[in-house]
Amino acid sequence: MCDTTASLQFEKTSRHDAVLVVSAIAVQGAGKTFVAGADIATLELLATNTSTLDIDVIDVNGHGFPVWRGGPMLDADQLGLRHVLDRIRAFHRDLGERWRPAPLLAELGAHWRTFRGWDRARSS
Repeated sequence: MCDTTASLQFEKTSRHDAVLVVSAIAVQGAGKTFVAGADIATLELLATNTSTLDIDVIDVNGHGFPVWRGGPMLDADQLGLRHVLDRIRAFHRDLGERWRPAPLLAELGAHWRTFRGWDRARSS
């Protein structure tokens, strides 16, 4: 039996930070989905016809994201995409390439925009 706990580093984390990490994972995945569609026909259809509200509904109803937070995309909007982007950039710096900010998040966060505003702009 291999003792893997020796390689793990435990640190105290606030609830807020724990929720932020969970939201960041979902936001990263969704942000990449909206861009990845440029190369794969199925994802292109998904990216063109899916809103961030759809992502929230899927995560709340299918993945158990807390209902009172409204879904990871709304949660990220409420936390502030700039704040979420800053945290993901720190994860990228500390944890590697997997955490490179999704292009959509980088764009919206850099300009103080929201996912909901992005959805409205796409639908008009």
